[in-house]
Amino acid sequence: MGGIGKTTIAKLVYDSISTHFESSSFLANVREVSQRGCLVDLQRQLLSPILKDQITQVWDEQWGTYFIKNCLSNKKVLLILDDVSESSQLEKLAGEKDWFEVLGDDDALELFSRNAFKKNEPEEGFLELSKGFVNYARGLPLALKLLGCLVYKRDQDEWKSELDTLRKIPKSKIFDLLKLSYDGLDEMNKNIFLDVAFFHK
Repeated sequence: MGGIGKTTIAKLVYDSISTHFESSSFLANVREVSQRGCLVDLQRQLLSPILKDQITQVWDEQWGTYFIKNCLSNKKVLLILDDVSESSQLEKLAGEKDWFEVLGDDDALELFSRNAFKKNEPEEGFLELSKGFVNYARGLPLALKLLGCLVYKRDQDEWKSELDTLRKIPKSKIFDLLKLSYDGLDEMNKNIFLDVAFFHK
């Protein structure tokens, strides 16, 4: 629904965290600009801080996509696309997930440990198990946080059981990973979770 403040909230979040990224861009009115046939303008807006004087080389959407991939891949990037209406717009502006940086092994282990142990490194006897969860998450921050919370305050046998369960889930099915933490809740907390998800105010 329009007019309820989605863009305003997204812009506030962008303004507050964009300095923590190597490159950042807030692209507004993607649907409207795309309908005018000017998606290349948004590509140029995204690339202009990086390409500077070379921005003239982005003369069509295909070249824009090429430059976005080559200039932003493997970097820590914050990209907010506001009012996207078609998947083709995402493809031209954000491409594939593997264009952008995931956490390296050390940072991933630290993030996982913060959620699993409430400190920056695994407790004694949990290093190899922790690495198993980190490998499963493939550097995705949300997955690392969820997995860390999933095994928090559990013993090694429970860790092994959870890791065995995860390895049976195809890595591409992130929904299953997210649902795993939900399934671990008791009935009352599932209802609370659903209330928060639908009526988060």
